[in-house]
Amino acid sequence: MDALRLAVDALRKSEARYRSLIQGAAYGIYRTTVEGRILDANPALATMLGYTVDELLSMEMATLYQSPDERAALVERYQHAHHQTLTADVTWQKKDGTPIIVHLSARVVDFEDGVSCFEGVAEDITEKRALEAQLRQAQKMEAVGRLARGVAHDFNNVLAAIIGCSDLIALRLKPTDLWFEETQEIRKAAERGAALTRQLLTFSRKQMLDAQLVDLNVLVAQCHSMMQRLAGDRVPVRTITAETPTVVRIEPGQLEQVLMNLVVNARDAMPNGGTIDVRVERVTFGERTVLRYPDLTDGTFARIAVTDTGVGIPIDMQPHVFEPFFTTKDPAKGTGLGLSIVYGIAKEAGGTVSFSTAPNAGTTFEVLLPLLENRGQALEAGCSEPGAGG
Repeated sequence: MDALRLAVDALRKSEARYRSLIQGAAYGIYRTTVEGRILDANPALATMLGYTVDELLSMEMATLYQSPDERAALVERYQHAHHQTLTADVTWQKKDGTPIIVHLSARVVDFEDGVSCFEGVAEDITEKRALEAQLRQAQKMEAVGRLARGVAHDFNNVLAAIIGCSDLIALRLKPTDLWFEETQEIRKAAERGAALTRQLLTFSRKQMLDAQLVDLNVLVAQCHSMMQRLAGDRVPVRTITAETPTVVRIEPGQLEQVLMNLVVNARDAMPNGGTIDVRVERVTFGERTVLRYPDLTDGTFARIAVTDTGVGIPIDMQPHVFEPFFTTKDPAKGTGLGLSIVYGIAKEAGGTVSFSTAPNAGTTFEVLLPLLENRGQALEAGCSEPGAGG
């Protein structure tokens, strides 16, 4: 009897240690029937999904998936790999509907009574995936920026020769000569090319800027008439400013270019008319900022949001939005540099650009810049005449 009692005590202690290990684990751990009913779940899984453990034990596993078909495909895989531990990255959804990317490690377990179940470990890798995607995007944009910078400098040398030769030819001609007008057209074309190289240098963030303190409320209000002329009569532009000064450090002309490019982009997304809202506001971000806004830390920022009511951006085009020369417009209507220039200007000013869009429900582009508090008198710069959009 003493031996039996010792064995029972040892088993009880072993089970308690096992239960403590599962309950205190950092990763979500669960057990389900093959059909999908949740038999057991630890607190980490409940916290990950926003439920209580009791709530999870009354649920079906398929309800955790954003697409139930994804679980059905996994079950099919596991049935063909019996007694093996398989891994997969899947998309679950939290109690509030927020999607999360989860790395699963699971296996099929057979009990003595012939019943089988799934045992799995779940890790939320949403933030990890976001960081990886942002790193890839940053590396790609840096590579494209270096290429654009090299092309711009070499092209400038070619254009300088073209402009110089056209000027020398013009000096030998009279204004009434047949070829005088052609030489002027050559010079104008070269100057347009030079303007294009300046845009490339802006994108590559290697252009010297005269940064100043600017109150976004003042500048956006002053640029309202300019933005309305760019948008046209069929697209009213509404400007909404913050209740308190929203001061950033940026070159005013570059900020005007940001507004012009975003308004032109919004206008072109609404071929049948619509509205454009340009909003200035202060925003404060917490520790999960990185999931939405690359390269930003916690804190308070100034935000310019330009919202249209247009067709939205197709999902297959969204990864390329800020790449230079990428455009959905007719080649005669845009160079594809507008949004890449906005990206370059925002990055140069220590901020970033993001967007949200939906089919036929419009698009919002957000320019986020470091907010300055009590940093002297902000420049009340006027807005220049509209230039060419991208």
